[in-house]
Amino acid sequence: MTSADVARVAGVSRTTVSFVLNDTKNQSIAPATRRAVFDAAEELGYTPSPEARALRSGRSGIVLGILPDWPIGGAFGMFLSNLTHELSSKGMTFLTHQIQDADADLASVWGALTPDIVLAMGDLTSSDVSALRARGVGIVRWLGSVEGYPDSAVISQHEVGVTQARILLDQGHKRLAYVQPAESYYQWFSDRRLAGVAAECAAARVPRPRVMVGDFKADSLEESLSALLHGPSAVTGICAYNDEVALLLLTTMRRLNLVAPTDVSVVGVDNSELGAAWEPALSTVEFALTDEAEHVANQIRRVASGRPLGRSKKTDAIIAIVRDSTGAPRN
Repeated sequence: MTSADVARVAGVSRTTVSFVLNDTKNQSIAPATRRAVFDAAEELGYTPSPEARALRSGRSGIVLGILPDWPIGGAFGMFLSNLTHELSSKGMTFLTHQIQDADADLASVWGALTPDIVLAMGDLTSSDVSALRARGVGIVRWLGSVEGYPDSAVISQHEVGVTQARILLDQGHKRLAYVQPAESYYQWFSDRRLAGVAAECAAARVPRPRVMVGDFKADSLEESLSALLHGPSAVTGICAYNDEVALLLLTTMRRLNLVAPTDVSVVGVDNSELGAAWEPALSTVEFALTDEAEHVANQIRRVASGRPLGRSKKTDAIIAIVRDSTGAPRN
């Protein structure tokens, strides 16, 4: 099927079909005519060819996400899935490339893919920016560091840590710990969450959080957790890097004949289904991932159409969920 077939069934010109299906701006087309074109396209099973659109417009419709060697799973994996959906609904294709080597030649990546937009989830150097500008490629920054470009993120990892600490501090805890994975690829997120926990402790005039870098083998974890929970500086509340780490802590506590929140309160991040079903149900921090993906997709769309970035809207993007794994400290 071609656009000529759609035009014949709808009783309009091929130009009108093109305007409607490509959502061409500044064209006054009656709603009834638009409906007739969409109905004809649906009846015939016609969709515009992306190859033809790219040739006609000189643009690929590709958004290339450059990200560090982060684990793609959990909340971050869901964000990427939501962003893919949002961009697809706007006629754009989202591809990602993980930087495995700090000295990697990124120019060869975007040279092969010819993206319209690069979404910087990792850092871009000044030479990267110059090369992209020379190619006419737009740049949207999300989490990464790109000189001269504002961060489009609404969700702040620092505020995630602040929210975790606030759950415990509001319940009367004064001695907190932060437990994070040892793997370096978690560090970007973990450092910022820890800074948020530390900032909130400072604001509440309580000691800085003790930090435990997890070796999550059973024997090692038992020893490290016991060290946190005993002695003169024993903690009463733990902020875990995410729900997975928090559930490992709760499991280890059972082996030590300890229970949350009686012996120690535990807060995770991500609001996983497993955490909600756990016994005790896990207190956690949730992200509004759909809103974040929609906002980033809109920023990308604005840059692709030559418009300035919109303001990062303030929403309830970070939500504290208090369940049974936290409570008032015993002492």
